[in-house]
Amino acid sequence: GRGRQRDETVDEKVERYSKFVDETLRVKLAQLLEQREEVVKEIEGFEKLRGTVEVMRESTTGKAKSMVNIGCELYVQASIPDTSKIMVNVGLGFFVELTLAEAADFIQSRCEQLQLRADKLSEEASDVNSQIEVVLRGLQELMQISDPKPATPSRAFL
Repeated sequence: GRGRQRDETVDEKVERYSKFVDETLRVKLAQLLEQREEVVKEIEGFEKLRGTVEVMRESTTGKAKSMVNIGCELYVQASIPDTSKIMVNVGLGFFVELTLAEAADFIQSRCEQLQLRADKLSEEASDVNSQIEVVLRGLQELMQISDPKPATPSRAFL
């Protein structure tokens, strides 16, 4: 029965909680930070697109020239005969043709959504970090209990 199970030693508890921190909490924290970094990169991409859209909106010619990456960092110059509409990747490999005003609105909305996601990931990472700190403090206390040191020097040595 359960009453016959031997109690875990302090060293075994320290080992178990250390393993939990290293194999569960730190892994989860790394994953959250990696996901957040991906979201931040996506925001940066949309911010760059926003700048391009603004330049195109301010252009009076309705035409543009651009350097286009055709792969392996090889670029060619492309002429854009009509800059009134652009194709925007809306996710999952889908592109939608939008006017520059629609594109600007889409970019603004998408950046707001992505910022909310980045904030949520930051909050989750902070929570996991707090959990790590709590477990590590508990481990320190556990190790102090198992190896009590006298607070004052022993009288025998005075």
